Amino acid sequence: MGYSPVLALDTSESLLKELQLHQKELPVRTICADLLDLSHFVSPASVNAIVCMGDTITHLETKDAVESLLGSVFDALVPGGRLVISYRDLSVEATGLDRFIPVHADEDKVMTCFLEFDKTDTVMVHDLVYSRVNHQWLLEKSSYRKLRLPIGWLDDAMVRVGFVVHKGQAGRLLRLVGRKPQPR
Repeated sequence: MGYSPVLALDTSESLLKELQLHQKELPVRTICADLLDLSHFVSPASVNAIVCMGDTITHLETKDAVESLLGSVFDALVPGGRLVISYRDLSVEATGLDRFIPVHADEDKVMTCFLEFDKTDTVMVHDLVYSRVNHQWLLEKSSYRKLRLPIGWLDDAMVRVGFVVHKGQAGRLLRLVGRKPQPR
């Protein structure tokens, strides 16, 4: 999309290796590190755009960590630069069968997650992945915590840092775009 170079920061070596397999000749630099260490890898006011998509923000441990990240991102962006966040708003407790979310399905894989609303600020996510291997379906299971971030809270946190925020939707995910204002 014209952004170059691209820095891909993630704590998952396997996801970064998968990205490297698909990047071809594109100028993408992968770094295995915590997103909260962003300021170690970019200089202040040097980045045009930062994307934090697909529920990444809800994997942070606390709202304080989210606010810290927003501050680091704001500092890293050039005036006029943008932060794009997309995530699933899990702030409203789902009940009954609504706690089951189909994630993906094709002829060889079915992915579903089950949400357990057992705490006020977080939700326990249970992933069930069925994969067809040699005409058999194999089940892989995992679980982890995610933050429950109401869109109003995240919007307010972005404004407190200094962003001008625009809200929208990207399929089943909420989208917030924060723009760092130009100096007057």
